[in-house]
Amino acid sequence: MDAGVYQNGDISESDVTQVTDPSGNCMKFIGYDGEYLSAEGVRLGQFPDPRINIPQIKEMEVKENDIFINAYPKAGTHWVWEISKMLLKGKAEYEEAIKETAMIEFNSPEMLQKLPPPRVFNSHLYFRNLPRDIIKKKCKIIFVNRNPKDICVSYYHHCVHCSSVEWR
Repeated sequence: MDAGVYQNGDISESDVTQVTDPSGNCMKFIGYDGEYLSAEGVRLGQFPDPRINIPQIKEMEVKENDIFINAYPKAGTHWVWEISKMLLKGKAEYEEAIKETAMIEFNSPEMLQKLPPPRVFNSHLYFRNLPRDIIKKKCKIIFVNRNPKDICVSYYHHCVHCSSVEWR
């Protein structure tokens, strides 16, 4: 596979959290402060190492007109992001950029700073891991909530669809 955008350092097996279900299916993660990303995705440079990126995100400079959409994965973040972008444009047209370009945890602060205003960020990070500047600059935060049972079912199907793991 081609190298990704991020040049992450060496990742030892002691840095990896492994989760195995009763059927023997296994997923590996790299974590920082309760936030986890796929170890393989980090190794391949598809997204930044959370151990390095999250402390940088906390120190990221934000603008007063930035909007942050925050939710648990599969709660409707993408849907709310599309609606927010449409409201800001004043047109019912889908955003040309893909939502991952505005996903905080999948990008470095340098990449996020390049987004044109008004910036609408997506995140599944805990509030404590978002930029500290959010409070000082009084940025808007949209918290998306959904029935937890629906989230679990949607997240399960997402993992089965996106994973190379063959679930039984």
